[in-house]
Amino acid sequence: MAKLFRRGRIWYAWVPGRGGGVRKQTTYCTDKRAAGLVLARLEREAADSDYAAANKVTTESILQDYLDSRRRMNRAAGTLSFVVTKSGHLKRLLPARAACITHAVLVRYFDTRVGEGAAPATAKKELGVLRGALRLARRNKLFRSEVSEVMPEVGGEYIPRKRALTHFDAWSLVDYFNDGRGAATAFMIGTGARWSECAKARAADVGDGFVILHGTKTKGAARRVPVTTLGAPFVREARAWLAEHDRFPGWGNVRRDLRVACAARGLAPVSPNDLRRTFATWLRAAGVEPTLIGAALGHTTSRMVELVYGKLEPEALAKLLAARLGDGSLMGGDRVQSAPLPALPSPHDTAENTGSAVARGGIEPPTRGFSALGEPRRSSTKAAKSEWGWVANGSDSAAGKSRRSKGPAPLARCAAGLAVLKATDPDDYAERVAAGEREGRRGRRGANER
Repeated sequence: MAKLFRRGRIWYAWVPGRGGGVRKQTTYCTDKRAAGLVLARLEREAADSDYAAANKVTTESILQDYLDSRRRMNRAAGTLSFVVTKSGHLKRLLPARAACITHAVLVRYFDTRVGEGAAPATAKKELGVLRGALRLARRNKLFRSEVSEVMPEVGGEYIPRKRALTHFDAWSLVDYFNDGRGAATAFMIGTGARWSECAKARAADVGDGFVILHGTKTKGAARRVPVTTLGAPFVREARAWLAEHDRFPGWGNVRRDLRVACAARGLAPVSPNDLRRTFATWLRAAGVEPTLIGAALGHTTSRMVELVYGKLEPEALAKLLAARLGDGSLMGGDRVQSAPLPALPSPHDTAENTGSAVARGGIEPPTRGFSALGEPRRSSTKAAKSEWGWVANGSDSAAGKSRRSKGPAPLARCAAGLAVLKATDPDDYAERVAAGEREGRRGRRGANER
C-alpha cells in the first residue's frame, strides 16, 4: 500500500497510529514532493515522542511557561509585568509553532520592531525574554535547537539618561501646575518615588521624618524613605495637598503634561523617571554614598545608582573631590589654591639645573661639570633642621665636605611636597623617611672617621 495518495488536489498519507496500526492524515500539500517531506516528519513524530512534543509546542505556551517559572521564583510584580508586556509583541509577530523559530526569523523580528518605531534597546529586551523562554523549553525538551545558535546578535545597548533638574528648575516646574499634579511632581522629586508609587501614596503615608512608598517593582521597592533636608520642602508641598485630598489626582498622560510644562518654562523635557533621578543626583552631589542612595530608591544594590542615577556633572564632581581632599586641593575655581606640587629632585641634577656651586672632593681633584648633593648631617639650629636632619646644597661650609649620596634625594628641601606626599602616599613617605635617616647616620659616621 502506497504511503501517499491523492484525493482531488490534496495529498494524504498513511502514518503510524498512536495505539498501533495506521491512520490517514492530510499533508495539506498539492505537490507530491512537499507531501513527502511532511510524511517524513509525521513518521518521525510517531517514532519519537520528544520530537513530537517539541514539534507541536506553541510559542505562546513556552512564554506562558516562562512567566509561570518567574512566579514560582517569587519575582516582584514589576518583573512579572515586564515579562507579560514583552511577551505580547513576541506572540504577535513570531510563528505560532515554537519549532519554526530560527535565527532568520528573529532577525526579521528585530527589524520589524525597529521599523514599527520601537527603540533597539526595547526590541533587545523582548528578545531577552524570548531567550529565557527558549532555554526553559529546551530543558523541558520542548525546543530542539541550540538557543545560542538561534538568538541573533543585535545592537541596542541601553544608554542611560542623564537628565536631572536644578533646584530652581524643580520649583519652576512644580509651580506651573495649579492642581495636584504639582504636588505629585514635588512628591517624586522629594522622595525619589516611581510614578506608580506616587499614584499609590496616601496622606497617612507621609510622616514627620519618613515617607512610606508602596512599590512593587523590586523586592526593596516597598520601603520607608527618610525625609532629607534637600527633599523636605518638596515633601511639605506634597503633604499639604494630601492632607486635604488624601491622594493625588488621576494623571492620564503624565509624560505629555510634563513636556508641555517644561516647554512653557523653557526647560528641556523631563519624564517621571527624570524626577526620580533628580532626587538621586542631588544626594550624590551632596556626597552621599551610592549604597545609601540605592536603599532610598528601593534598589537591592548600588549598581543602578552608579550606572544610571548617580552620574555627576563635572562641576559637581570637582566640588565633591575638593571637599574630600581638603581646601585648595583642586586647581581652578574660586577657592584659594595651594602652590603646585614641585618636581622631585633627581640624584643626578647638575649645577646648571640646581644652581648650586661645584663642590670640591676633599683630597681628590675638583670635579668639574658635576654638583655634589648635600651631605646628610644634623642641623645645628632648629630653624635650619629639616624633616630628617638634612640640609640643602650650599648651606654647608665652603670647604666642600659634602659628597654624592647613594640613596634617594632628600625631600626636606620642599615642605609643601612633603605634606602632599604624606597625605597622598603614606607608604612612599615612610620609605623616604627611613632612607633619609639611613643616609644621615652614614654621613655622620663618615665624618667621625675623617
